[in-house]
Amino acid sequence: MTKIEWFQLVALVGAVALAGSGCDDSSSGGDAGRAEPGDGDGDGDGDGDASAPLDGGDGADASTDEPLYALETLILGDDSSATMYVVLLDSLEGQDINLDTAAEFPGWASATPFEGGLLIASGEAPEITRYDIEGDELVPGGTVSFANYGDTVSFSHNVFFDSSRAQMRLEETSRILWNPSALEIEDAVDAPEIMRERDGLAISAANAEAIAVREDGAFWPYFWHDADWYEFHQQSTIGIYQRDGSVELLDAPCPALNVVTRDEDDNLYFSGMVDTLAYQYIEPDNTLERCVVRINAGEQTIAQGWPRSFDELVGDRPVGRFQYMRDGKGLLLVFHEERATIDEEDTFGSIFADHWALWIVDLETWTAERSEDWGYGSSNVFISRIGERTFLHDVASDFSEAVISEVDIDGTVTERMRAPGYATVLMQVR
Repeated sequence: MTKIEWFQLVALVGAVALAGSGCDDSSSGGDAGRAEPGDGDGDGDGDGDASAPLDGGDGADASTDEPLYALETLILGDDSSATMYVVLLDSLEGQDINLDTAAEFPGWASATPFEGGLLIASGEAPEITRYDIEGDELVPGGTVSFANYGDTVSFSHNVFFDSSRAQMRLEETSRILWNPSALEIEDAVDAPEIMRERDGLAISAANAEAIAVREDGAFWPYFWHDADWYEFHQQSTIGIYQRDGSVELLDAPCPALNVVTRDEDDNLYFSGMVDTLAYQYIEPDNTLERCVVRINAGEQTIAQGWPRSFDELVGDRPVGRFQYMRDGKGLLLVFHEERATIDEEDTFGSIFADHWALWIVDLETWTAERSEDWGYGSSNVFISRIGERTFLHDVASDFSEAVISEVDIDGTVTERMRAPGYATVLMQVR
């Protein structure tokens, strides 16, 4: 798989996941494009549990229901085709999942929980369909078409403000304003103030795994890169969007910000892509400095003392991503370069290979320790959040299976389930 094919795959899945995912920490992992169960007031967060919590439609009181979860997985074909499956789960405890009773959706479809059911973005047409859940069946309801704006639609390009307002990315810097409850498109707006090119590098809006929704807006990063996703600009910009599509810009001196997570106090942490490592190893004289940005609760500026680099806590090894967990602690995916031999003919393959370890960081003491329960794996790990629980999706190199484990703040890792395919999104439906 080439570098471009790899990035397209992650983009289509929606990763935060790591997963994920893009809500508050009562939600699923995946990304901020995925709605979450809750009260519909838009007080969401953005780390794969990232978008506005949405629930309670059609007179249903989801709070009286037993918990219901869903796992989204893709079965990939040899010709870059895919089929998406949704498996409903009443438990997150140990199980081997099969697809016998799963709902099947052709193409690169994607799902998000909404008002006790699911919204499904089609993999064959630019449309989103509402599905109610009756027993263990998904029953289709209304549909909204985005055909006037392009050929595809995905929740990896979307953010929910609340049950009546969402924004879908259009051509990087434009946004389609739509109502997910009414399934209606209301407007489309552009942001000409955002630079589409910077020092010869092209712009990309981050996927929903990097979007965080707070009362003061939706924080949506942009970054710049070359055509091969090899060279990245040192600067990212975080767009702070309001419901009407207006945006304020915050420059952040860290490259390729593409993951966001938040703590109990509503502080946001943005970290970058592992892809930036290739340039570091092949161009040793480069000046690119990877770092993490923090934006404190209620503020729209970078917090004092930040950006920071977690590399210094892990023996100056490169940190791929940061995920906050709870009680001042989070996890780091760390590249153990002492194990790796960088092949200049396949730099990305060398970096994505099984040289990554899991570390637990304490933000208060500014220390980190490696988890001995987790061996070395590839960078192909995604994260889901359900409540205060953190789940790692470790995907096989041929994308045939994912092992989903729970990690605690003491570094303990417990396998919870195995699922066929590219299973990177675990979400709570109610």
